[in-house]
Amino acid sequence: MTASQISFYILSPQKKQLAFVCQLISTVLAKSEDSIIVVAASELLPSLDDRLWSLSDVAFIPHQIIQQLDAFHHQKIPASVVLTDNIELITQFDGVVINLTNEAIVDTQASRLLEVIDAAPEQVESGRHKYRVYQAQLQALATSSVPAIQVFQIR
Repeated sequence: MTASQISFYILSPQKKQLAFVCQLISTVLAKSEDSIIVVAASELLPSLDDRLWSLSDVAFIPHQIIQQLDAFHHQKIPASVVLTDNIELITQFDGVVINLTNEAIVDTQASRLLEVIDAAPEQVESGRHKYRVYQAQLQALATSSVPAIQVFQIR
Protein backbone atom coordinates (compact mmCIF):
# COMPACT_ATOMS: atom_id res chain seq x y z
CA MET A 1 0.00 0.00 0.00
CA THR A 2 1.19 3.48 -0.76
CA ALA A 3 0.60 6.90 0.77
CA SER A 4 -2.65 8.71 0.02
CA GLN A 5 -0.71 11.75 -1.24
CA ILE A 6 2.70 11.76 -2.92
CA SER A 7 4.64 14.96 -3.61
CA PHE A 8 8.02 15.37 -5.29
CA TYR A 9 10.13 18.44 -4.52
CA ILE A 10 12.79 18.83 -7.21
CA LEU A 11 15.50 21.18 -5.93
CA SER A 12 17.45 23.55 -8.17
CA PRO A 13 21.25 23.45 -7.94
CA GLN A 14 21.19 26.61 -5.80
CA LYS A 15 18.82 25.13 -3.20
CA LYS A 16 20.50 23.28 -0.33
CA GLN A 17 18.81 19.97 0.51
CA LEU A 18 19.17 20.10 4.31
CA ALA A 19 17.96 23.69 4.52
CA PHE A 20 14.93 22.83 2.39
CA VAL A 21 14.15 19.70 4.43
CA CYS A 22 14.22 21.74 7.66
CA GLN A 23 11.90 24.30 6.07
CA LEU A 24 9.60 21.50 4.87
CA ILE A 25 9.48 19.90 8.34
CA SER A 26 8.69 23.27 9.90
CA THR A 27 5.88 23.87 7.37
CA VAL A 28 4.34 20.41 7.90
CA LEU A 29 4.43 20.85 11.68
CA ALA A 30 2.79 24.29 11.41
CA LYS A 31 0.02 23.15 9.06
CA SER A 32 -0.92 19.76 10.50
CA GLU A 33 -0.88 17.66 13.62
CA ASP A 34 0.79 14.74 11.87
CA SER A 35 4.02 13.27 13.11
CA ILE A 36 6.91 13.14 10.67
CA ILE A 37 9.51 10.48 9.92
CA VAL A 38 12.48 11.51 7.82
CA VAL A 39 14.15 8.53 6.15
CA ALA A 40 17.73 9.25 5.09
CA ALA A 41 21.08 7.58 4.59
CA SER A 42 23.04 7.00 7.82
CA GLU A 43 25.72 9.52 6.87
CA LEU A 44 23.12 12.30 6.44
CA LEU A 45 21.48 11.85 9.87
CA PRO A 46 24.13 13.71 11.98
CA SER A 47 24.04 16.77 9.68
CA LEU A 48 20.24 16.85 9.67
CA ASP A 49 20.22 16.36 13.45
CA ASP A 50 22.55 19.36 13.94
CA ARG A 51 20.58 21.47 11.51
CA LEU A 52 17.23 20.82 13.27
CA TRP A 53 18.68 21.69 16.70
CA SER A 54 20.11 24.96 15.38
CA LEU A 55 17.42 26.03 12.93
CA SER A 56 18.01 29.68 13.80
CA ASP A 57 19.34 31.71 16.70
CA VAL A 58 15.96 31.51 18.43
CA ALA A 59 14.34 28.33 17.11
CA PHE A 60 14.85 24.58 16.86
CA ILE A 61 12.75 21.56 15.96
CA PRO A 62 12.59 18.90 18.70
CA HIS A 63 13.26 15.46 17.26
CA GLN A 64 14.98 12.18 17.92
CA ILE A 65 17.01 9.69 15.95
CA ILE A 66 15.63 6.15 16.10
CA GLN A 67 17.29 3.43 14.07
CA GLN A 68 15.87 0.25 15.63
CA LEU A 69 12.31 -0.92 15.01
CA ASP A 70 11.77 -2.09 18.60
CA ALA A 71 12.99 1.26 19.98
CA PHE A 72 10.44 3.06 17.80
CA HIS A 73 7.51 0.96 19.02
CA HIS A 74 8.53 1.19 22.69
CA GLN A 75 8.76 4.98 22.89
CA LYS A 76 6.64 6.33 25.73
CA ILE A 77 6.43 9.85 24.30
CA PRO A 78 7.66 9.79 20.71
CA ALA A 79 8.88 13.05 19.25
CA SER A 80 6.81 14.71 16.54
CA VAL A 81 9.81 14.35 14.27
CA VAL A 82 11.86 11.16 13.99
CA LEU A 83 15.00 10.77 11.91
CA THR A 84 15.95 7.28 10.78
CA ASP A 85 17.91 5.26 8.27
CA ASN A 86 15.66 2.24 8.87
CA ILE A 87 12.95 2.07 6.21
CA GLU A 88 11.11 -0.63 8.23
CA LEU A 89 9.97 2.04 10.71
CA ILE A 90 7.51 3.47 8.22
CA THR A 91 5.53 0.35 7.31
CA GLN A 92 2.94 0.92 10.07
CA PHE A 93 3.43 4.69 10.35
CA ASP A 94 0.41 6.85 9.41
CA GLY A 95 1.89 10.35 9.50
CA VAL A 96 4.06 12.21 7.00
CA VAL A 97 7.14 10.51 5.56
CA ILE A 98 9.93 12.58 4.03
CA ASN A 99 12.10 10.32 1.92
CA LEU A 100 15.70 11.34 1.25
CA THR A 101 16.85 7.89 0.15
CA ASN A 102 17.30 6.56 -3.37
CA GLU A 103 14.63 3.91 -2.81
CA ALA A 104 10.90 4.21 -3.49
CA ILE A 105 8.74 3.60 -0.42
CA VAL A 106 5.96 1.26 -1.46
CA ASP A 107 4.98 -0.39 1.82
CA THR A 108 3.58 2.35 4.03
CA GLN A 109 0.36 3.61 5.54
CA ALA A 110 1.63 7.18 5.62
CA SER A 111 -0.91 9.89 5.01
CA ARG A 112 1.62 11.78 2.88
CA LEU A 113 4.89 10.86 1.24
CA LEU A 114 7.22 13.74 0.41
CA GLU A 115 10.14 12.97 -1.89
CA VAL A 116 12.95 15.55 -1.84
CA ILE A 117 15.14 15.26 -4.93
CA ASP A 118 18.50 17.03 -4.90
CA ALA A 119 19.94 18.47 -8.14
CA ALA A 120 22.83 15.97 -8.29
CA PRO A 121 22.52 13.82 -11.45
CA GLU A 122 22.31 10.51 -9.52
CA GLN A 123 19.56 11.97 -7.33
CA VAL A 124 17.60 13.15 -10.37
CA GLU A 125 17.87 9.69 -11.94
CA SER A 126 16.77 8.11 -8.65
CA GLY A 127 13.83 10.54 -8.54
CA ARG A 128 12.76 9.52 -12.03
CA HIS A 129 12.89 5.86 -11.03
CA LYS A 130 10.85 6.49 -7.86
CA TYR A 131 8.26 8.44 -9.84
CA ARG A 132 7.83 5.54 -12.27
CA VAL A 133 7.51 3.07 -9.36
CA TYR A 134 4.79 5.15 -7.68
CA GLN A 135 3.01 5.76 -10.98
CA ALA A 136 2.91 2.02 -11.73
CA GLN A 137 1.73 1.22 -8.22
CA LEU A 138 -1.06 3.80 -8.39
CA GLN A 139 -2.20 2.57 -11.81
CA ALA A 140 -2.38 -0.97 -10.43
CA LEU A 141 -4.77 0.23 -7.71
CA ALA A 142 -7.17 1.58 -10.37
CA THR A 143 -9.79 2.90 -7.96
CA SER A 144 -11.79 6.10 -8.17
CA SER A 145 -9.89 7.59 -5.25
CA VAL A 146 -6.38 6.99 -6.60
CA PRO A 147 -4.02 9.61 -5.17
CA ALA A 148 -2.24 11.88 -7.60
CA ILE A 149 1.48 12.49 -7.70
CA GLN A 150 2.37 16.17 -7.42
CA VAL A 151 5.67 17.62 -8.62
CA PHE A 152 7.08 20.94 -7.44
CA GLN A 153 10.17 22.69 -8.82
CA ILE A 154 11.94 24.47 -5.94
CA ARG A 155 14.16 27.34 -7.03
